[in-house]
Amino acid sequence: MDTTLRTVTEAAHQLGMTPGAVRDAIAKGKIAAVRVGGGEQRAGLLLIADDQIEAYRRLYRDRRGKYARQRSARGEPDGPVHE
Repeated sequence: MDTTLRTVTEAAHQLGMTPGAVRDAIAKGKIAAVRVGGGEQRAGLLLIADDQIEAYRRLYRDRRGKYARQRSARGEPDGPVHE
């Protein structure tokens, strides 16, 4: 089975979060990611599998802040809308 890998920015867009918040979740072990490339002087690229993004969404979506819950209750999109 093929697994699609997303960058931190792509995962953030799917989750309605900032890339920094996604990196924090990775650092706390809430999202598993793989670091690709890099070297001694360069950190490399963090990639996240789609199943990890969905697992995070299921586990932590309802725990987000007051305003996100209010938007959800009103039926508004769960995160930033990019056109």
